[in-house]
Amino acid sequence: PRYSIENILRQDNSVYCSSKSTNINIRLKFNDRHRSVSEATFILTRIIVKAPQQGYTAPCKEGLIFVSHEPISVEATERYDDFTEAKYKELLASGDGYIDDSWPAAYFCIDSSKSLFEQAITPNRSGKFVLVKLLRADGDANNIDLQYLGLIGATGPRSFDAGSF
Repeated sequence: PRYSIENILRQDNSVYCSSKSTNINIRLKFNDRHRSVSEATFILTRIIVKAPQQGYTAPCKEGLIFVSHEPISVEATERYDDFTEAKYKELLASGDGYIDDSWPAAYFCIDSSKSLFEQAITPNRSGKFVLVKLLRADGDANNIDLQYLGLIGATGPRSFDAGSF
């Protein structure tokens, strides 16, 4: 299909067009063909999110990225529906340096003049599952258009959340 969800994983000019205008949930499962399902983990270090620059009415403006070792329930993330950057910063500040695994790993806001957002994930997050919540488009729209989602990091047993002695 022309505007299919798979398009976000292609680094080309194809685009995904959603059927609604807010809180679009996209669930992804990491697949490492060289490891068993139980060993297939990744560590997310950077994200790239790209909205189409021209020819589309609803380029993605804002969203959240969640990472987990367990499947991520859409219902569990509903409390983040319509989240804002201010609410995200407030959430991080409330942890006083602690980051809960159920919290979003990243908040993105795409600059409409560049149609691109790129950010390091700090701290890095490890897992097997990703949920992308597209919060809203740029302007008043009936859908959300997303061109590319790049999830960059490493795979294998070196992945870990955090530890201390």
